[in-house]
Amino acid sequence: MQGTDASHWLARYARKYSDIWQRIDTVARSRGKRWDSWCFVPVGEVEELFSVDGRIRSDIAAEAPILATLAAWRHTQGVYSVDPDLLGALLGTPVTRVPVDVLMRLPEWSVYVRLSDYMMRGLPVRGMFVALDDDRKASVVDLMLLLDAGDLLLPIIVPLERDSLDEALEALDARILADGVLGTRASVAAELLAVMPKASELMPLLSVALYLGAEDADLRDASGMRARPVVPSPKLVMGKWQFSSPARPTTWNCGSRIGAELRRAKEADIESAASRLHASPRPHIRVAHWHTYRVGPGRRDTRIKWLHPILVSANDEEVGGIVSTVRPVRSRGPKR
Repeated sequence: MQGTDASHWLARYARKYSDIWQRIDTVARSRGKRWDSWCFVPVGEVEELFSVDGRIRSDIAAEAPILATLAAWRHTQGVYSVDPDLLGALLGTPVTRVPVDVLMRLPEWSVYVRLSDYMMRGLPVRGMFVALDDDRKASVVDLMLLLDAGDLLLPIIVPLERDSLDEALEALDARILADGVLGTRASVAAELLAVMPKASELMPLLSVALYLGAEDADLRDASGMRARPVVPSPKLVMGKWQFSSPARPTTWNCGSRIGAELRRAKEADIESAASRLHASPRPHIRVAHWHTYRVGPGRRDTRIKWLHPILVSANDEEVGGIVSTVRPVRSRGPKR
């Protein structure tokens, strides 16, 4: 998929809703302390732009999460291209007992992740937008995923109203079963229910999103230099505060070094297996997993590491011990 493919969604919704991005920017500039800085504009604020006599149009209630996510992405346009070996390892890493607040560390308000036509029960998903919503009405933070299926942009809203991500998905499953609604707003699209009968099937995608928020994630710009995205601030232009938007998407290469380590580990494993006698211990690949632990006074701060598959030799030496750490979030978390 080309890096510019994600940006066509901006043009599509701009044609559908006249001046929508400028209208949302106006709301974003008036934020003050009404919502947290990790959220560009809450979905509820977008809904209010289309309210009539205090009532939200039904079509907007379904598309407001899409508009809020795209409006946030418009100002950074980060496209994250994950090394294929790292992507495979992340997709295969279970997300269990991972605190929900680690998602607050996403590098930008909204990110687009290439998924190399990830298959979801026969539906090829080219990529996904990931953002967070500060849902003040429900007093909860919502995780918003927009699955890019080519001609379809399928929204999924996961209320982060439980302690861990797997518990949040279980709660969403119960809600879908009870009233057929994904999250607090978006109705379940028929195309989505056909490929995602249970929210737990989102776990592989959440694992990829978690890696982007790792403090020492292997992110590199187009020149190959290690760097981190910068969230823009409004600038004073001709007496008015305005957000600037890039002319084109910025591609961030994720995991090029770790991907190379994974490939070397696999090659070494194969070569070692061929050269050793059956009586000798055979090297093996450790299963990737998320590791969380508590630190600080009262052990109230949570940290998380992604431990990738590491080649372990017969004498227990490890090759390429690279980990990614997410630092604890000290601001207000998802649960209020």
